[in-house]
Amino acid sequence: MTRYYTREKRRLVELTEPDPGCWVHLAPPFAPDELDEFARRFDFDPAFLTDSLDLDERARYERDGDVRFVLINTPVKNKNASTENEAYFITVPIGILLTIEHVVTISAFETPVLEKFLANNVRDFNPADEKRFVLQMLEQNVYHFLSCLKTLNLRRNRIEK
Repeated sequence: MTRYYTREKRRLVELTEPDPGCWVHLAPPFAPDELDEFARRFDFDPAFLTDSLDLDERARYERDGDVRFVLINTPVKNKNASTENEAYFITVPIGILLTIEHVVTISAFETPVLEKFLANNVRDFNPADEKRFVLQMLEQNVYHFLSCLKTLNLRRNRIEK
């Protein structure tokens, strides 16, 4: 599912078509060939999108012509953890692509970091300011990691008692 957002009057507004400077967010479910078609439309390597959906990909930065690609990992609660011996949190990738006219994000999972942006809960968030957008994404990711660490420490303290 592809959604387009811009900022108007301090609010995030969904668009029907992409405008220059808008935020393009890709989230499941993905139709067959949707990612390849999207990459062709915006003229970048489709591997940037598929890498963003792979749990085993490492965080990194790449540049390909005018497109910059940032892959970060963010923690999410492990919904498959059925016992105390399984990981309470896992990390999942979020891809951020900076094209000439758009910022594109993609993730195979609903993540608290992206949800904060989608809910307009990030102060002074403006999708048209791509550098600030990336810094705010990294900042929110750090805050979320710290929150998860706090949760793990509380669980550890309970177990040790």
